[in-house]
Amino acid sequence: MDFLSLEKGSVITPREVVRASISGKGVTEKALALDDVAIITFSRRDLLTLVGEMGARRVKAWSGRNDRLYRGVVGGGGCILTQSRYGAPNAVILLEELVAFGVKKAVFLGYCGSIQGHVGVGEVILPNHSIREEGTSFHYLPEGMSCHPDQRTQNLIHEGLLECGIESHVGMCWTTDAFYRETAEKIRRYRYKGVLGVDMEVSAVFCLGIFRDIRVGAVMVVTDTFSESSWEGGFSSEKVGTKMRMVCQIMVKQIGNLRNL
Repeated sequence: MDFLSLEKGSVITPREVVRASISGKGVTEKALALDDVAIITFSRRDLLTLVGEMGARRVKAWSGRNDRLYRGVVGGGGCILTQSRYGAPNAVILLEELVAFGVKKAVFLGYCGSIQGHVGVGEVILPNHSIREEGTSFHYLPEGMSCHPDQRTQNLIHEGLLECGIESHVGMCWTTDAFYRETAEKIRRYRYKGVLGVDMEVSAVFCLGIFRDIRVGAVMVVTDTFSESSWEGGFSSEKVGTKMRMVCQIMVKQIGNLRNL
C-alpha cells in the first residue's frame, strides 16, 4: 500500500485530541492518566457486565471525550474498562488514545461470524493470526507483514477459558471492512485455508499493538454462521449472551496475571 508512512508520530496526536475534547474543564494530566491494563468491549451490555463484576466507576475526567470509560480495581491494581464502536478505524482510534495515556496491555472482547461448519453460534474463537482486509492496518504495518496478537496474552486467555471448562477454537480469522462483501467465493477460499471466522476489527488492533510495542489480545464469541450459499444469524441467541458473560468473568479473574506480563 503506497499510503504507508514509517514515521512513528503524526501531525495530530491522540493526546492533543483528548485534551482538546475536554479543554476548559480544569482537568489535569494526572486525572487523565490510565492504568496499564484495559479490557475493551463492543457492546454496552458486556461493558456493564464487566463494570458490575469489578464494581468499577466512571472516570469522570474523560467524560468530554469518552463517557464509557471506567476504572475498576482487582488485586490492589486498577484496570480500564471501555467500549469501542464497531469497525477497525473506531477500535484503533480508541486504542491509540488509551495508549497515549498509559495503557500497555489491552484485550478486546468481540464477536465474529463462523465460516467453518464445526464452529457454531455461542462458541469461542481465539485468533492467532488475521487476514488483513481492512484499510486501517496498512497505515501501521507494510503489506504482507504478519498480523498476530501478543502470544503471552492469548495464552493467558486460553488458560482462563480452560480452567472454567470452556473449549475454544484457536486459529486464523479474516478481518474485513466490507460487511456486505462476504461473498461465496471468499468464504470458499478462506474455508479451504482453515480460517475460522470473520470480524471487523482484530487485524487492525493487532497491527497497532505490534507498531506501538504493546500487548494486544482478543477473544471472540460466534454470533452467526456462513456457508457458501447461506447465512444464519444468532445475535440474540441465549448461548451468545451466556458465553460472553462467562468470558467477561474469566477476564476479570485474569487481570492480575495480565498486569504481571
